[in-house]
Amino acid sequence: MKKYLWLLLFFALAYLPAMIGRPMVAVDEFRYAEIAREMRVSGDWVTPRLAGVRYFEKPIFGYWAIAGAQTCFGDNAFAARFPGAAAALLTAFLLVFSASRLGASEDCAHLAGAAYLACGMVFGVATTAVLDSLLSGFTAGTLFFFLLALEGRSRSWLWLLLCGASMGFAFLTKGFLAFAVPGLTVAAYLLWLRRWKAFVTLPWLPLIACIGVVLPWAWLIHRAEPDFWRYFFWEEHVQRFFGDKAWQHPQPFWILFPVLIGGAFPAMLFAVDALWRKRVWKELLPLPMVRFSLCGVVLPLLFFSLSRGKLATYVMPCFAPLALLIALLAGQTMQRGNAPVWHWVRRSLFWLLGIASCIALVAAVGVAVAGRFGSFGLASQRWFVGFPLFLGVCAVCGGVMTWGVAGEEKGRIARSFDRFLIAVAVAMGAVSAVLPDFGSGKMPRSDLQKVREMTGMEPSQCRIVTVPALIHATSWCYRRDDVKSISVGELEYGHLAAEKEGKTGAVLPLPELIREFRTSPEGVIFIHRSPQDRALFDAGIPGLTRKISGDVIFDYRLPLKQSPQK
Repeated sequence: MKKYLWLLLFFALAYLPAMIGRPMVAVDEFRYAEIAREMRVSGDWVTPRLAGVRYFEKPIFGYWAIAGAQTCFGDNAFAARFPGAAAALLTAFLLVFSASRLGASEDCAHLAGAAYLACGMVFGVATTAVLDSLLSGFTAGTLFFFLLALEGRSRSWLWLLLCGASMGFAFLTKGFLAFAVPGLTVAAYLLWLRRWKAFVTLPWLPLIACIGVVLPWAWLIHRAEPDFWRYFFWEEHVQRFFGDKAWQHPQPFWILFPVLIGGAFPAMLFAVDALWRKRVWKELLPLPMVRFSLCGVVLPLLFFSLSRGKLATYVMPCFAPLALLIALLAGQTMQRGNAPVWHWVRRSLFWLLGIASCIALVAAVGVAVAGRFGSFGLASQRWFVGFPLFLGVCAVCGGVMTWGVAGEEKGRIARSFDRFLIAVAVAMGAVSAVLPDFGSGKMPRSDLQKVREMTGMEPSQCRIVTVPALIHATSWCYRRDDVKSISVGELEYGHLAAEKEGKTGAVLPLPELIREFRTSPEGVIFIHRSPQDRALFDAGIPGLTRKISGDVIFDYRLPLKQSPQK
């Protein structure tokens, strides 16, 4: 129980402040939060929609999870981020439980969960309203429940059922990747051990459990939207990985390798002593946990690297087995009681962090004083509002991190690991909580909420049209599912499907927008980011006005019965 309480403390220090304090980031956070909100408001829990039209990029469970959190906590950033963060915490619990059941020492099992939460990329993704942390959690459940069934001492049927259920929820979160990652890992592991019989005897219970989880919604969505499975399989999987859509994110083959290694810091520091020792690997390689974890890191990494298009978040399922490997390597260091590389790293960090915290403190004072006296026009910059506080918190966190790496703790390496983790948690949470709003490009909510101040109109009582990059944030901020986009963007499928049915789609092209400005009795607002876009003004629309807040531009016309503002 103590191990789990320690992980809860780390989560409370690092993850909760980041979930609450950081502004929502476009476009992904607004997209998933808005789809869940529209699902909850409409009462249609089967078909995902964005801006009122079908949106078939992902299956349903991630939206269910966010909608459930919104029901509990309200329509806010914390609710949108809660499922991903909770998935990270439960994955850490699973690593502790699995490592303990498979024979790891208490310190090693504890460190496996802590290392997962301390991976920088896990922290960044889990505290953002995206579905990758949920997928990683369910994938970890699939993998480690299978390993418990294969190598554990009892209840193999229970672990196999939980393995299949996890796979089913992973599929309902992000689709067919739920089968690819565990399938590659398990197949490679069984081939390595030459356990041919397991290929025939073990898949059936997981398959039954997976079908039991997936089938109800799969049937409901097929009845409601017969084209869903064709579009989802072909467009969102085959085309995304191997076809035309793959060129949306073209990257070289090797790019995910440094992403995985970099994303594992600072947790990777725990393994620096044992990582390069051949003797350590000779002792660890016979262990089932080590072989399985190596398969869980290497095979998915190679699979995603073969895709034409790549995103950094593709490597998220690799972090759970990687965290277990880090813990097992660190366990060898703790067992020897000698960690010269770790002590050298700590001494280096002591000086670097100490100097950095002093620089940040001086910068915080200097920026605050410069802003107070109006130097360099800083006070007029939107990012400046919270910037002195941000620098001050960075300075304090640098001091905390300096404390975290201070002291030799000879013969007590586990204690030094814990001390470092506490410092990391405080720094992660505090810095994320006071992150300034650097601009509307990625954090447009504060500007969008100034619509009343800019236009004098209530956003619920006028026609709103925007650009594809802002439609998610605009719909979310104004709590409307009828915001229109001036071009299709990612809403192309839903818009065309609505038009085929004779319904209003999600797009209002420029000629129709001009006609709307001229004839609609309601007020009309066009929200965009391009100061050079003067098409509406060139059309000579009477009463057209432009106001700008940050990077967000409001071109608007008041209701026809209302006189223009002077």
